Amino acid sequence: MWICYFEFKVHHEKRLKQLQHFVMDFQRDRDQHRRATVEDCKWLDYFEEEMLKQFWWPTQADWEEYQQLWFSLPPEKRLTDPRLQHPWEFTSWLDSLYTGEHQLLSCKKIASDLARLEYRTWSWPYGSVEALRQMIHTFGFTILREAHKTKEG
Repeated sequence: MWICYFEFKVHHEKRLKQLQHFVMDFQRDRDQHRRATVEDCKWLDYFEEEMLKQFWWPTQADWEEYQQLWFSLPPEKRLTDPRLQHPWEFTSWLDSLYTGEHQLLSCKKIASDLARLEYRTWSWPYGSVEALRQMIHTFGFTILREAHKTKEG
């Protein structure tokens, strides 16, 4: 297992506090095997309306159109067709955070305008951490550095 981190520029103190609470509450629920879903409104409460606009909120018709287009294209074109490119869908983003091969360890300031999100990987090589990057960006922060800190046991 590796301890990894993202360092990011802190633009808003209030948003940093929101992110810190989200990270700790989310990991606590993961540790207790309580799956995060959008039906649990507490997760939405961490985000301001402006932040939620960064996600894709498809209607049933949007999903049907998406699936129809997906299956109408040859497999080699599905991941590159611009008509299928959307921001993260909120529910799938939460699910990706929940099922990710990592444990969120901390989110804290390390300088006056710099913070660090630390996480432990459960395997190496491990799956994508795009959901973690999205989390930091959603709260309005700019990632400056991503690194592997130490190898454990």
